[in-house]
Amino acid sequence: PLRGSSFMYDAVMIAAMGKCQEALLGNEINSDSTNNFVRAIEGLSFTGATGAVEFQESPRYTRNRNRDSVTYGVYNFRAENHTLKYYLTDIITNHSVKGTITESSDGPFQFANGTSIPPDFEYDPNMRKYYYISKNPIFVNLLVVIFCLLSNFLCAMLVSFYSKKAPIQDAQPCLLYLLLIGLTAMVMSVFLQRFDDSKLSDSKLSELCMASPWLLVVGFIMTQTALLSKLFIIKKISKISAMDYSLMTLCGLVMISMITVLLVFTRKGGFKWIRTTTDPVTLSSYACCKMDGSVWYMGVLKILSFVLLICIAYMAFDIKKSDKCADARWISYTILSYLQIFIYTYLLITPNFLINTPEKTIDPTHNFLIRSIFMFIGNSFTISLMFIPKVYNIFFLKFQDVRLGM
Repeated sequence: PLRGSSFMYDAVMIAAMGKCQEALLGNEINSDSTNNFVRAIEGLSFTGATGAVEFQESPRYTRNRNRDSVTYGVYNFRAENHTLKYYLTDIITNHSVKGTITESSDGPFQFANGTSIPPDFEYDPNMRKYYYISKNPIFVNLLVVIFCLLSNFLCAMLVSFYSKKAPIQDAQPCLLYLLLIGLTAMVMSVFLQRFDDSKLSDSKLSELCMASPWLLVVGFIMTQTALLSKLFIIKKISKISAMDYSLMTLCGLVMISMITVLLVFTRKGGFKWIRTTTDPVTLSSYACCKMDGSVWYMGVLKILSFVLLICIAYMAFDIKKSDKCADARWISYTILSYLQIFIYTYLLITPNFLINTPEKTIDPTHNFLIRSIFMFIGNSFTISLMFIPKVYNIFFLKFQDVRLGM
């Protein structure tokens, strides 16, 4: 018989036996009900083509058939001579889960590897979902984020509580806040890459995939804008050398270009969270953020970021030649640390910049760990170079009214 035809046979028998049962019982079932035929069926119990037929699955579902009494057939699809055929290999009786399995003449069941030996499956399908980041780097990233956010918060409190002190006033509190906001955004850009579809939906993860580069680029621009603005103010007030507005214009154009590239990248679709099956036998899968052609957009962003750092570094070291202001010295050291981190992280260690697919030779788990560590180093260096001198001046030198820069 065709698959499923046995249920049709039993359905016809149920209708016939239900009608007979209704005629035999007459009005004894329920004299006031018009559903005597249905009630007669509910009380049926017989052995049919699909096994023992009985209803009353539970007190709540009185008209549902007890599924454990159904006889199940296991059909095996096999490719033979480029044609897909199916065979009844096993029959399951007495229980839907713990029933008796009887092998048919077309058995045994053959798996995708061509043998009757089942693959090493875990019963939880989520155990076969591999993520691009393992648990240990995620824990390290969490510690890094907590430390960076705490240090940024303490620095913000320092600026707020001692905003009238000379060291804070000289450094422009608004620029210090801008610097801290940018640092926080950059830290959060790496933090968002730790999530996967074990906790969030694919649509939410796709949004996080694009939020991460936006936070990184915008945070980078904010930090460099704060440093560049401070250098501009120092150069204008101290009159160390003639103002080079062309360099400032170039920095502004580079920042605008970075935002434009990211806007175009987002408009083209941006990163999407995609899970791909890597092994059809074990159903192992791999998920990551990716987009075709993203390497070109990320490459342009890296070049623009490097040009911006070079321009600001040139201005900082040009002002640093004078000993009249300490700000330029600390800013130049900060920019130098950014250049080193940029070279180590994005040019030497992690050339793929963001998240890598399984086909890449670079291990994305190592990439994520390295990005977390270098983000921690960059945040710590910036905080140390830009705020520790202020703390020293405020709490140890007690400079409240004398303006000595940083």
